[in-house]
Amino acid sequence: MNPSSINLYVGIDVSKNMLDVALGTDGEYWQASNDRKGIQRTVSRLVDIQPVLVIVESTGGLEKALITELYKAGISFALVQPRRVREFARSIGLLAKTDKIDARLLARFGEAVKPPLTRLPSEAQQYLDALMVRRRQLLDMLTIENNHLSTTRLSLRASCFRCGER
Repeated sequence: MNPSSINLYVGIDVSKNMLDVALGTDGEYWQASNDRKGIQRTVSRLVDIQPVLVIVESTGGLEKALITELYKAGISFALVQPRRVREFARSIGLLAKTDKIDARLLARFGEAVKPPLTRLPSEAQQYLDALMVRRRQLLDMLTIENNHLSTTRLSLRASCFRCGER
């Protein structure tokens, strides 16, 4: 472990296209693309740095690729709720909001709150979860199509595909 990283908390603000990474509240800051190459470069740097914890805000799924790679690399991370971070920011009087400020805020939140580590489900559980999500999507699509069919003109219904019938 890098001696300077013993108490280092890293904040990563995730957006659709970018990762904003802050090493502590006043350390190095960088940006990387939120794609395979950018995530790999970020994770590689973090492996060298060995922070005590990486704080990532839950952003509706945009963070999944990043946290999966952090997990594979053995880097401890905490996935935190945006509401808690915003409440923390208000409590310390921080009202400005930019990606760089958010990354620093996440690092500061980690230092102050010390949120619990996030554990990812096993590969088998992730696979099963993905299958269940896809099943729900397909069932929803079938319901929508059947509803559309019921509003189709009677003369056209016979030529339309109907679930379970051909």
